[in-house]
Amino acid sequence: YQYHFVKISANNTVTVCTGATDRAIGILQNEPSAAGQVARVRIMGISRVYVGTAGLAVATTVGTDSSGHAVAKTLDKAWINGICVQSGLTTETASMILYPPRTLSV
Repeated sequence: YQYHFVKISANNTVTVCTGATDRAIGILQNEPSAAGQVARVRIMGISRVYVGTAGLAVATTVGTDSSGHAVAKTLDKAWINGICVQSGLTTETASMILYPPRTLSV
């Protein structure tokens, strides 16, 4: 699940986001091969991320979908995690500027 949004699931544990309303804490940077291995999670800065349905355009406000992929977020009070800086099509990777989770205010 490298380059997928993750959320906290237990003490010192993360899991891939499974809901479009999940509050992602960051993007997984490595590929732990088993439970208990170190997960490197980027919480701020520039990261690659897998793109969900409909693709992503530059300057789009981004959050997670139910598969941990990046999707455009436009609804008031939706959880967002950053802005797309390099576009991508569905199932490709794009680049985004990550910041701590917050709700969108439109």
